[in-house]
Amino acid sequence: AYASERYELISARERDLESMTFERSDGTTLVFLRVEVGPDDDKELVWTLDSPSVYFTPRERDIRDIAYSMSAISSDQIIDEDPDDLTIYGLDNPLGKAVLAFADGTIRTLTAGARTPTRSAFYTRIDDDPKVYAVRTYTIDKIFIRIDDLRDREIKLPNNQEISYFKLSGIQTLEITKMDEDDD
Repeated sequence: AYASERYELISARERDLESMTFERSDGTTLVFLRVEVGPDDDKELVWTLDSPSVYFTPRERDIRDIAYSMSAISSDQIIDEDPDDLTIYGLDNPLGKAVLAFADGTIRTLTAGARTPTRSAFYTRIDDDPKVYAVRTYTIDKIFIRIDDLRDREIKLPNNQEISYFKLSGIQTLEITKMDEDDD
């Protein structure tokens, strides 16, 4: 039954979240942690990818955006108050699960089943609540974030005044050397 109410499944602030573990049906698990960095007199809490290990530094702002979405999750529709059969919602074998740990010791588990027929939401359950909710795809998609999406894609360009040597190899070779004032 459709209701015009708003159901708060998780209602917190991003800064109250300490860790996020995303378990996906493909067997992959991502673990994000908030850790202290910086000198002792000026520690700062930042989000990091704890697992799996990667060869690049994930963008902290992207992880923070995920945490922001995961810290406040709502639905405007209860699909089923007490379902007899979870298979019709894909919740018997969920696509993913988010285990969220908060600073006050609370642990919340969000389970994501199949997409709704309109594909605008996922069938979702929270903790041990039997109700099945429809939660927006935008929010649930965070559980399925690809590690590659956390990579910084910006190419850092050096200040051309600071370049003293440049070599480009390939089919043809191009070599550039900064000349001194007394060079011909």
